[in-house]
Amino acid sequence: MTDLEKSDVGQTAPVFQREDWSLFRTIDGLQQRAGVSKDLLPRLVLKELADNGLDNGAKVIVRPLPDQGGYVVEDDGTGIDGEPEDIARLFSISRPMVSSKLLRLAMRGALGNGLRVVTGSVLAS
Repeated sequence: MTDLEKSDVGQTAPVFQREDWSLFRTIDGLQQRAGVSKDLLPRLVLKELADNGLDNGAKVIVRPLPDQGGYVVEDDGTGIDGEPEDIARLFSISRPMVSSKLLRLAMRGALGNGLRVVTGSVLAS
């Protein structure tokens, strides 16, 4: 049975990887990978963080920080499973694009780029 056939019968979907991390180091590269202009990157970061919670069925709250010009994204989800090294890798811009959404229509998200966009935005700003 092929990976595609396995995904059709409810088993683990195939995961695709692509090396493209250097585009997440600059604002120009982030704009290219995220598909939004520089002025919309802060909104995209909030959206990506909220989408992660929503994708896991959590209730998500986005609220402004008083007097600090930033935002807090909170959810009541279970968090990210894995060892600290695994979780750190998810936030690393130098990891390859990893997604199980390549063969299915994603309701939300940027096909595995979300946490790299968040981290890259912090790094590049």
